[in-house]
Amino acid sequence: LDPVTTASGIYEVVNESMISATRVHVAERGEDPRRYMLVAFGGAGPVHAHAIVKALKSPGFICPPSAGVASALGFLTAPIAFDFGRSYITRLEQVDAADLDSVYRAMEQEALAVLATASVREEQVELTRSADIRHVGQGHEISVQLPAVNGGIDIEAIRNAFYVEYERLFGHAHRDVPVEMLTCRLRASGPKPEVDLQAPPADPASAERALKGARPAFFKDAGGFVETRIYDRLLLAPGARLTGPAIVEEVDCTVVVPPGMEANLDHDQNLVVTFASGDGQHD
Repeated sequence: LDPVTTASGIYEVVNESMISATRVHVAERGEDPRRYMLVAFGGAGPVHAHAIVKALKSPGFICPPSAGVASALGFLTAPIAFDFGRSYITRLEQVDAADLDSVYRAMEQEALAVLATASVREEQVELTRSADIRHVGQGHEISVQLPAVNGGIDIEAIRNAFYVEYERLFGHAHRDVPVEMLTCRLRASGPKPEVDLQAPPADPASAERALKGARPAFFKDAGGFVETRIYDRLLLAPGARLTGPAIVEEVDCTVVVPPGMEANLDHDQNLVVTFASGDGQHD
């Protein structure tokens, strides 16, 4: 095989792996990928995103600014949080509400102590109770957030929350089948860091200034190499619009906009890539 055919084959194998993983993830959540935009991040994610959304028949994908370091940026801007868990394997009808509440209260005290070491004051802490619950005999449980109840635990409210979440995920609920808890869980989080990300003013003409040149790029669906415009993302401002084929280069990643798709930079500097009118993606 020649180098181009080999590289294209490797690219397609990677795409298929990512497409399969995305299908499984979406199916596990009981969702329809045609209803959602894909968020593409990481150094290579925006290179593969167009192939994934085409296979899943999604409307397009969103590439945030600094996508190549999105995980690191998210770590720095997310609130500090800790997760706690305790085994509690009991049929729901046999659960003692006071005993269950004491388990959560013990975890809450532990959580407050841990967050205090991170200089988070008690009044700043947000506590969220949840539990892993399933039908008796099932091999897979689902996470259910416990309803907020003044003064403790409401077992019937938990049971109903399980049925609601189960039906949301799987489209049906077996309300006559016994239910059991497996694990008590608690998430304790502090306040969100203050982040001030100011976008430049809208400037649709910035697309021309951001144009670095053009070079041949290989698009198998287009029959091979196609002359492709190359853009510097740092020079794009909100309102900029690009028509594929285009490649948007950034220090930490590269965004590929194939023939038949177009990209628009929104007011938050996200590059929103969708199928051009008349492409027939959703026919």
